Amino acid sequence: MVKMITTQFNIAAGSVIGRIHKELGLNNQDSFIYGSTGDLLVGIVCDGCGSGKHTEIGSRLGSRLLLKKILHRLGLSSLNRGLFLSSLIDFSKQTRKEYLEKELSKFGEQLLIEIKDIVDAQILSNSTDEEYLKEFYQLINDQFLFTILGFIVTPKDTYIFSAGDGIYAINDKITVLESKDNFPLYYSYNLLNITPEKKDLFRIKVNESIPTEKLNSLLIGSDGLNDFINKEGNLDQFWKDDSYFKNFDKIRRKLFLMNKENVKIINGSIEKQQGLLSDDTSLIVIERKEN
Repeated sequence: MVKMITTQFNIAAGSVIGRIHKELGLNNQDSFIYGSTGDLLVGIVCDGCGSGKHTEIGSRLGSRLLLKKILHRLGLSSLNRGLFLSSLIDFSKQTRKEYLEKELSKFGEQLLIEIKDIVDAQILSNSTDEEYLKEFYQLINDQFLFTILGFIVTPKDTYIFSAGDGIYAINDKITVLESKDNFPLYYSYNLLNITPEKKDLFRIKVNESIPTEKLNSLLIGSDGLNDFINKEGNLDQFWKDDSYFKNFDKIRRKLFLMNKENVKIINGSIEKQQGLLSDDTSLIVIERKEN
């Protein structure tokens, strides 16, 4: 009998607004969310585009809607859940990856349709196509540009998936997903007339997988974690220090204190020390429970 995933792992998460966004009067444009069906654990971090006015809207809606689609696909009925999970268990490793990427692409396409409907509902222009497109593009850029980074833990394998940049770690191995030429692949670019030959660049893809029985820890985070790594270094504290899983607010407080402005008197002069995290920073971490 397969042991329930939720009984095998602890989970914790947290987020803090970046120093620059705080100085500019912007909101925290990151979001994180996680959920489970019992035999599956899913976590998603979305990072809103910093140049957008309110991309926290798309980031939060996108993460919630995508999580709901993944969990709903598994929990729609016992038959569908069984077929989906058996596909991720019985197929060969490469076929499982391809199958999951195909399913994630479907979820992504459904997400784009819902985003378009939300944007259309806000559009005031109704006279010309040119005015409509101008307002549509503006709303997408202001509200719905965000990256996606997530994980799915099944009884057989654990998967990392993404559309855009971010950072993830599996069993102490840290991987940084970088944007080419500092040009993040925001998923909603698919709604802005991306040419077909470039469309594969913007799909949700599976980056890596590992047998779940070999998984001891996993972390996903927004690219704001780059500052954390550069300033503090020991990202592994989040999965090696059990106190992060015992106190649900400890990750947020750790990030907050790193980003707090400090005033010190040095040689008789007052000096301000800026927060260390320039960008919004969010993460979800899981660790295997002790037997």
